[in-house]
Amino acid sequence: MTGNTSQLEDCLLPLSRRTPPSPRFFRVIGYDQQGKILNDLNKIGALARDGGAYLQNGLANPVEPEIQRFFREVGEQFTLTAALVARHLTVWLGQLRPVQRTTLDAAMTEILDILKGQGANDNICRNAYIKFMCWLRGPLGGILKGLGQDTPPKVLYEGEIGRYELLFLQLLYRSGCDVVYVNYSSEDSYTKAARGGSYGHPIYGEVRTPPTVPLSCEAAPGRIHPDNGNRRISSQLNRQSLSVPFLSL
Repeated sequence: MTGNTSQLEDCLLPLSRRTPPSPRFFRVIGYDQQGKILNDLNKIGALARDGGAYLQNGLANPVEPEIQRFFREVGEQFTLTAALVARHLTVWLGQLRPVQRTTLDAAMTEILDILKGQGANDNICRNAYIKFMCWLRGPLGGILKGLGQDTPPKVLYEGEIGRYELLFLQLLYRSGCDVVYVNYSSEDSYTKAARGGSYGHPIYGEVRTPPTVPLSCEAAPGRIHPDNGNRRISSQLNRQSLSVPFLSL
């Protein structure tokens, strides 16, 4: 086993008791035979039930009504600039406190710069931006109120991951969330999604099969899941032709 599994325990502490006192982003591949990693993941998952998010099987692309709602509130014609992102956050996510808005604004700008550095053109950046904004108001909206607190919101993502999902996790981390990405079998999807970048501190376990007993986050009160309730969207609908040409995750 490589990596220090005890570092996962940082997510269980308030910022004031961490060194350094900042959010954490861990990338967990496999788990150890002693069960330490799974035990910590279960504790983190329990915290994710309250004002956080436990995500499995990816995030669904925003559907057309969500996109049209975004356009109605911020306008359809825009060129991404730092000033425009700040205005959109004010209009679209009005529940944010000023300090939260400033942090999220900076994080969004940094993620768009990463995309540009990967060779993304203006249209790709615009599509990704709309996707992120819809996720922030939709399936991940509940975490926003916890940004900036001494106990960061927890985001636990389990399974295969795509490029935009990985960038979104990085956006949440830079905005003030503790983020843990878990894949029990392989980091192949992460490597493809990262496109040469590095996201999260890696923790590797020697066991590379799904655990016999899943993490105890299933059916937890307040848990956010992209397939729950009105978030249940068929794969066919996810890939429907939208008025804005979204890239698949």
